[in-house]
Amino acid sequence: MTTERTMDWNDWTTKRCQLWLDNDEFFYQLLTELIADGDPSDAHRVSKIAAFIRDYVEDGKPALEPSLYDDLINALLSEIDYYALANDYIDTYDE
Repeated sequence: MTTERTMDWNDWTTKRCQLWLDNDEFFYQLLTELIADGDPSDAHRVSKIAAFIRDYVEDGKPALEPSLYDDLINALLSEIDYYALANDYIDTYDE
């Protein structure tokens, strides 16, 4: 897994997301398979990886009734820079 990577993210939400994902073995296996199977020359490669990360993170969100806590979780999820994460994971994999 990639626990040794420490990107200097400008925002707290992306940094926290990266830290949790870096320690999620199931996510890491899925992600590396997706990156390995992708075409490095594909212009949409980063978008596809970013969408995968976003879906993985947002699918793990607990189902809550509309409330303050649901709004706070949604606000934090919307602040994560999934494209930056995708670029970082691709760059790390390609090294």
